[in-house]
Formats: sequence, C-alpha cells, structure tokens
Amino acid sequence: FFQDELTFEAEAKEVLAGEQVPEVMEAFLKEIDALAEFTAPQIKAAVKAVQKGTGHKGQKLFMPIRAAVTGQTHGPDLMLAMELLGKEKVVERVESLLQTK
Repeated sequence: FFQDELTFEAEAKEVLAGEQVPEVMEAFLKEIDALAEFTAPQIKAAVKAVQKGTGHKGQKLFMPIRAAVTGQTHGPDLMLAMELLGKEKVVERVESLLQTK
C-alpha cells in the first residue's frame, strides 16, 4: 500500500460500497485535515471523533477507512500505517475515493 497507485482487493471494494462510507470518509477527511500533528495517537483521536460525530463504530467505521487508505481489509495497525503513509497521501486517497462516490 506504499505505491502511488492503490489497488483495491475485492473485499475492500465490497466494504467501500457500504451506504455509510461517504459520511464516514467526509467526516474522517475533516478530522485529519484539522490535525496539527499526523501521528498514530492523533489519528486515533480523529477516528474517535468521527465515531462520535457519525454514530458509526466498529467495522462500519474502521473497515472503510482501512480499505480507502490501504486498498485492503486486513493488515498492520491502521493508525501506524496511516502515520507512515503521511497526511498528504492519506488525504489524497480519501479524496480520490469520495470523487468516485
């Protein structure tokens, strides 16, 4: 998932077809955009804020974020993976997904 072109697994495509995905992605984008530091703890706090703001939790919250950012539904710690990818790449991937919705 460190490549420029993100390839989505079949399972990730299914997850991203969920009706809550646009709401979750827009809220997530807003939260991470406001982060001063793009570190795993800060990203985790942003995801918690999305949960609180949208009411979506568990797999309906985490799986779409993971799928949008990594193209996969399983993998390493999501917050650390996003920190390693960097804010610019994460924002780019989420915005790209939203444009296709």
